[in-house]
Amino acid sequence: MAIEGEWPKRSEVESVWRRMLVGDLTREAAHDWAKPWVEGADVGTPTDAMASLGLDYLHGLDMTASPASPNLIYHGGAEPYVLSELEVAARLDYWLVRCREYDSLYDRPPADG
Repeated sequence: MAIEGEWPKRSEVESVWRRMLVGDLTREAAHDWAKPWVEGADVGTPTDAMASLGLDYLHGLDMTASPASPNLIYHGGAEPYVLSELEVAARLDYWLVRCREYDSLYDRPPADG
């Protein structure tokens, strides 16, 4: 995982996402892992825009909503998740495609991590 004071690499973001999808991590644990970079005030500038975007996604995958008030969403909690497991997996696929497009657009070699 990322070293304190450094931004995670894409491979680390993807690893946390995949571990969450197979049940090795809860959505709340993935949120907590991403939180320092998403909410942190003194984390510096992201070293990779797409890793930063992946962290934003991870940060929000634990959102829950009460069926009685579906427009009010919160991080974690006992209510149902806003996104289904299929939607979480689809967002990972979407992010990976966007990473490839980003690298192609800026004529960068694919990030190794």
